[in-house]
This record gives sequence, structure tokens and C-alpha cells, in this order.
Amino acid sequence: MRTAMSLIVTAAVVCAITAAIVFAAIWGVRAIGARMERASGGANAEADASENPPRGEEATETEAGAPPSEHAHFLDLYYCEEDRLERYLDYEAAHPELSPEEVVWRVDVDIDKPFYENAVELELECARSEQALVSKRFKLPDDFEPAELAQIDGDYRVTPATKEAYERLREGAKAAGHSIRAASAYRTIEYQKNLYARYLNEDPNNADNYSARPGFSEHHTGRAIDLVGPSGTLRGFVGTKEAEWVRENAWNYGFIVRYTPENEEITGYESEPWHITYIGREAAALMRENGIGSLEEYVAKYVLHLPPQ
Repeated sequence: MRTAMSLIVTAAVVCAITAAIVFAAIWGVRAIGARMERASGGANAEADASENPPRGEEATETEAGAPPSEHAHFLDLYYCEEDRLERYLDYEAAHPELSPEEVVWRVDVDIDKPFYENAVELELECARSEQALVSKRFKLPDDFEPAELAQIDGDYRVTPATKEAYERLREGAKAAGHSIRAASAYRTIEYQKNLYARYLNEDPNNADNYSARPGFSEHHTGRAIDLVGPSGTLRGFVGTKEAEWVRENAWNYGFIVRYTPENEEITGYESEPWHITYIGREAAALMRENGIGSLEEYVAKYVLHLPPQ
């Protein structure tokens, strides 16, 4: 199994590099060029130095050994974006318990910003990607619809790739002695608008903790499925053997459990062990291998930026 996992992860890294190039153009990411420029190092740096020699005072300070920059612990990270350095410092000051690595990837996907404030709207091609980050900070276009949908478990609909993976997941669960089925999948933005309005009316103080605003729900992508077990209810899925099996095995079918107790601060949602999201087997395996617990972290490290080779 270890050999198989290594092969999957190797393929995932290759896919991640390709995806990073595509996403850079779509998301307007500024960091990839800087990372590649720094990585080239050596000859380019020498050429720049010969063409633009440092001023006397700067050269003296460097030769004397200037104290390290307050940003130095960020700049060594390949996913550091230099135009976000002050935001890294501010977020680090507010969260001294976090490592520099955690600070940087979180700020890279705007976790330092309030929910729904100045949310980034994804371009259509990006929104239809299997690793599209839809959250309280990244929204889908108002007229977004998946390119194609296929039926599962009756009237529920998902993308074709999600359908294929889900059917294998369900068979895998059955082979392990568990019964799971879909209770919700694709939702139109209009449907979510009505659903959120209902929750907001019933529970105005807490609705945002468990219901997405229209345009911000993963269910719009056709890659998210809510599961139920023998109880037939979402809450009845909590703490069951089915939920435990899904959490341990979903990655092998290309799914992640999107909202876990560990990620509540990151996602802004209460834990939902029934909510799985299809991101592709390679990406899911890479997350598993590297202990990445959220789609936000994966996107920051493997989609928005090129990992070192």
C-alpha cells in the first residue's frame, strides 16, 4: 500500500504543478513568478548585481552583517507572497501559537479577513475545477452552474467524476459492512438562497455556523454530497461507524470530509462528518500523505503556488 501511495502522491505533485499554472492565470495570483524568480537564483542574481550595484551604505550594511529582517521567517517559504508580508506579521501577532508555515498559508487564502467581506469571485474555469475553493471568502458567480450533472441515489445530482467516485465509495463502504447513501448533493444558487433565508429566520444568531450563503456553498459545484447512514438523518450520522469509516477511507476515492472539528476556525462552519467533497484522488492522496487537514491549506500550497521539486 505504501508503494501505491507513493505513486499516487508523485502523480499528485505533477498534477499540482500543472494546476498551479492554470490557477495562477485564473485567480490572478502574484506569487508564482516571484517564487520562480527566487528559485533561479545564482546567475540571475549576479547579473542583476553587476547591472545595479548596491549603494555604498547598503553594501556596507550587508557586508557588516545586517540583522535579519522581521520577515525572514516567512520569506523562506515557497508559498510566501511578498505583498502580503505585513498581513503575515499582523496575523502572527494575533495568533502567536501558530508556526510561520501556518500563518503564511492561512493568509494566502484570506483567512485573516472577516467572513464574506470583500469575497473573491472565482472565474468560471476555476469554479469548475475539482480543487476549486468555495468558502466564506471565495464565492461562485451568481449565474454559476456545473458543466454537466449526473444522477445518484434517485434525484440527487453531481458531476460525472463525482458520481463515479461516489459509487465506488458506496461499494467500498458496503464491502466493509456499512450502509451509506446521499441525502443532498447539487443545489442551485436559488435553492440555497431560500434555504439560507429559512435558517436565518429560524435561527438568526447561529445560521451562519451551519448554512452557507447563496453563492458560497460547495453544493453549487456538484462535487459535494451529504451522507446518511441507517438512521436516515444527518445528525444521526454523527459518531457512527459509518462516519468513522468515511473519515478514514474517503481519500482513497478522491473525497475529503470538508468540515471537521479541527477546521471550524478555518472554514467558519460547525463540524459536519456527513459532508464530503470530491477533489480528485491525486489531490486527496497528497493531502493524506502530507497531513493536510483542510482544502484551504492544500490550495495555498499546491494550487496557488508551485511546490519545490
